[in-house]
Amino acid sequence: MNMRRWLAGGALALVMALGALVGSAALRAEEVSILMPSSFTDASADLVKAFNREHRGRIHLKLIRGPLNTESISDLAISSLLLGDAPFDALLMDVTWLPKYAAAGRLEPLDPWFDPGDQEQLVQGARLGNDYDGHLYRWPLVADVGLLYWRTDLMDQPPTTPDALVDIAGQLVQSQAVANGFVWQGRQYEGLSCDFLEVLQGFGGDWMDTTNNTMELDTPAATAAAAWLNDLIRKGVSPTTDEPRIAMVYVGDPVDHEELRAWISPTLGAIACPTVLRRVETLTRTLTGKVDRHATAASAGLRIGTSRKEGAA
Repeated sequence: MNMRRWLAGGALALVMALGALVGSAALRAEEVSILMPSSFTDASADLVKAFNREHRGRIHLKLIRGPLNTESISDLAISSLLLGDAPFDALLMDVTWLPKYAAAGRLEPLDPWFDPGDQEQLVQGARLGNDYDGHLYRWPLVADVGLLYWRTDLMDQPPTTPDALVDIAGQLVQSQAVANGFVWQGRQYEGLSCDFLEVLQGFGGDWMDTTNNTMELDTPAATAAAAWLNDLIRKGVSPTTDEPRIAMVYVGDPVDHEELRAWISPTLGAIACPTVLRRVETLTRTLTGKVDRHATAASAGLRIGTSRKEGAA
């Protein structure tokens, strides 16, 4: 009797122990980690807390704070994947990264979790660049949309045409109401490319015909868009900068800088010809072998950056 009672008690304890283990396993949330640039990690903190509260016991979202620079995020992600022990389940990626990641088999298709109608809820531009080889691999977290900010203390209504913008901003500069009429990203970096494409669309053009993959940067619309941006600076509507426009860093024997400029100017054109040249012993590279622009510039005593100016629009 005692033995049977002990066995029964032991069986009950075993069942209770197993039940406790099963229960604890059921309550253990699946942890999903996402690698993000530090700025996005900070901005998403409240959203992550709200998500984890709503999905407590099922999913626990964890953000991995990466470098601020997006190119550094790519280097970190690629090196982790090559080592075969990536500490993240997902990463916030630039739209241009998708093909190389997907082609290398580094991404899991998202098709099972999204219906075709889900993409219809996105703004037009955010629907592009999410697919590769017929599968959905990327879902936008944010979308950049071109906006015109205008000073309500200087005008009752914003300009509605390019000519109106030039007229209003030019008059404000001439009357010395503002130092700068229209401020935009005009340095030679990706911001200029984005601004040009927005203006190009405003002039009825596009940079590429996606039906046959032909470039359309030599069309009348593209020429008019580029001329309009150039006229903004030429007419004094948009500011120039006293800082050097373009710097060139080279490796090799010292050369006469004026002779080097004269040699490369016919190829690059006057507007793209570097105003500053510096020689370095070697080019600093990232983990993936790309030239680290910021580190190389720093070794040459240069700084890559942008200046911010205030304008009427």
